[in-house]
Amino acid sequence: WVWDQAMIDSLGFTENVVDFLEREIRASSSSVQFMMGVCACIGTVVDSALLVALDLPSLALLFHTGATGAGVGHHPQVAYGDSLEFSQLLGACVEKGYLTITSPTTFQFSHDRIKQASRLLCSDAFRQHAHYAIGTTILHQHGGRDVPGEACFTVAQHLNAARLLMINNEDDNRRWTLVDINRKAGMRAKTTGAFHSALEYLDAGVAAMIPED
Repeated sequence: WVWDQAMIDSLGFTENVVDFLEREIRASSSSVQFMMGVCACIGTVVDSALLVALDLPSLALLFHTGATGAGVGHHPQVAYGDSLEFSQLLGACVEKGYLTITSPTTFQFSHDRIKQASRLLCSDAFRQHAHYAIGTTILHQHGGRDVPGEACFTVAQHLNAARLLMINNEDDNRRWTLVDINRKAGMRAKTTGAFHSALEYLDAGVAAMIPED
């Protein structure tokens, strides 16, 4: 037998392994499904410090009940259960091969289809609330609306994904937060020459200013 180990390593997961992991995620415990769903909403790379800062108990309630109540905000003093339970859940996701450790504080999805399968575990309502919670938490971590660098784009993307919660609310501050973050993201994208992205952010900001019928 002759094989090219470098080529095999470069292929990563085979299709049947990914299919197996997708099925396994759907059959896993509700707590693991919830954690994977939240991670999928955060993005390909997951920062454990951001996870800890989220109001995970409220998000868990929304995930398990499908409730569509008021948006979940930023409550950094609340964690999902205790720290042991939190680390055990992340550890279980790593052991099962869903996530890989990329640094002492960050995790990454082992395959894009694992992320897609995890996202499909979430209802549309839950995804709205999760993106709202993630976006506002990052915003608060930077002290308000003045978000530097790449974080500005990240916040804009999350809050745009939670657009209905931002504009269909009695609190006008949400609407103007959405307008402001898209303006800043648009201007920053323009300075880097990303004109298409700049136009998308600015269009989203203008659209947020127009009351819906």
